[in-house]
Amino acid sequence: WCPCGEDQVHNFKTAYPNSVILAYHGAGSDPWKNFNGNSIMALMGFNGYPSGLIDRRLGNNNGWGSFFYDGEYRYSSSPEAPVSITPVNVNYNQSNGSLDVSLNSTALSNLTGQYKVTYIITEDNLVYPQTGNSWCPGNSAWVHDWIVRTVINIPTGDPVNSGGVWNSGQAFPLTVSTTLDSSWVGTNCELHVLVFKENGGLTTSEIQQAITIPIGTTGINQT
Repeated sequence: WCPCGEDQVHNFKTAYPNSVILAYHGAGSDPWKNFNGNSIMALMGFNGYPSGLIDRRLGNNNGWGSFFYDGEYRYSSSPEAPVSITPVNVNYNQSNGSLDVSLNSTALSNLTGQYKVTYIITEDNLVYPQTGNSWCPGNSAWVHDWIVRTVINIPTGDPVNSGGVWNSGQAFPLTVSTTLDSSWVGTNCELHVLVFKENGGLTTSEIQQAITIPIGTTGINQT
């Protein structure tokens, strides 16, 4: 059923091009299931594929058939993000794969609670056979996108603020450094920065803002 799930995600990405998509692979002999921070799949409650969570807001996983509609409902009910993330400096050294990024995260209204950040690198254009069925056919040269390669910090995130009140207009600096694996194609990779509000487990700790920074290219997507 994974090809049908991916079709739904592509449809959603076409309708809402600034959406940040993360594909966690973890079943059977999947070649991309062993990545730094893969405990995030258990924390998100993924026990079948394809499953997903839109902005980690519902507390349970969505089946592939509702990916598009759940995402569309999220956009229609909460079109404005309460937090912004602004890159300040992005340095990628293609020769050694080092990546150093500094950003600011700013509250767009008076907020309360503990906010956290997670940094994730994905890679696109990876070719590998994809199983399917008569409804959702795969093929032997399937092109996989949004593959999570590493959770740079920790799946449960690092603090952005110190809890309590985060005043409107108050900015907190964020920094992240890592080195891309030599087997990854840097120009196919992207850094994703997710700020979420802690609320029990990850399945109910709603994403407040997320941006995508292409590595080795220019351009930034912010929801």
